Amino acid sequence: MKRTHVEIKKGKDLPASVCRRLTEIWRREWPDANTLDLRKREVFAKDIFFLVRDSNNRLLSVGRLIPITFEFLGKEYKILGIGDIASVKKRSGYGKILMTAMHKYLKRTKQTGVGFCDPKNDGFYTKCGYKITKIFLKRFYKRLPKGKVKRSKWGHAHTLYLDGKDRLMKKILSHPRTRIYTSKLHW
Repeated sequence: MKRTHVEIKKGKDLPASVCRRLTEIWRREWPDANTLDLRKREVFAKDIFFLVRDSNNRLLSVGRLIPITFEFLGKEYKILGIGDIASVKKRSGYGKILMTAMHKYLKRTKQTGVGFCDPKNDGFYTKCGYKITKIFLKRFYKRLPKGKVKRSKWGHAHTLYLDGKDRLMKKILSHPRTRIYTSKLHW
């Protein structure tokens, strides 16, 4: 494996060239992925980007932590959504480097991290130190204007998580029928 290093940058500090490259990587992985539109930088300004690079500074693996608000049992919690995980070259260890760096960041900052994965990838995330729950996503709701509520329709995915200082995931898992209201349904 090539020598690598991990950069951690806020969205507001990403150069235009990196935004374009991240968009290319994500579009290759998910053809309908959104772009990092520099004219709308405020949308991703507070996101924390993780960039795994080789010794020639080429991007090998990318992902981000997205500030999300959860409302659970009448209390508001700030978590970090684990999202947009992609490796340029699969099965080369770069995804593990990325997920390990994100794990260390969440542990160091004592924040709860929550993301979603295809069930076939559960083993990978478990090896990287995350826990997996299978039915969590069906409990996600978002409050809409005029008192309406929208339920998550992305029910096939499993949820990966790392509990933070707030012990939110332990609380959520101990109340299996209680709704979770979130500022974003998908990330």
